[in-house]
Amino acid sequence: MEATILEAETAWEACRRAAEDPAIASDPAALQARYAALEAARAEVDRLYARWGAHSQRRRTMSDTDAVATVKVDNARVRVTEWRFAPGAHTGHHRHEYAYVVVPLTTGSLTATGPAGEATNALRVGEPYYRDAGVAHDVRNANSFEFAFIEIELKDA
Repeated sequence: MEATILEAETAWEACRRAAEDPAIASDPAALQARYAALEAARAEVDRLYARWGAHSQRRRTMSDTDAVATVKVDNARVRVTEWRFAPGAHTGHHRHEYAYVVVPLTTGSLTATGPAGEATNALRVGEPYYRDAGVAHDVRNANSFEFAFIEIELKDA
């Protein structure tokens, strides 16, 4: 499934580049065709992520818990959310619409499962990291204790 998603994202990116080609800017028919292909590629990526998310949800056990998200600020420029994870808690599969910065409130490890597989990352309190929009994953607390972070989504980036 992950390979299929990666292929679809590659096709979507190729369609985006083709739609932005200045050589077709003055050709309405070509421009319309390329934007239709871009929209179809985006819809396919969304469909695959929805299917993958449903599959991931079925694999979760009754003992899995959801991370708790508390939106602290939400305006035209940013959304700031505090995330709290009990041991083993998940965010659920999601795709980031905006670029974002995470600032850990706890030192520990989080495991992210995405199209490229699973990765566990060690995080330190107060040490931020940045990710571009489009990241898709399910994040799980890999610790035996609560883990928390602040996520700052950059809406106008």
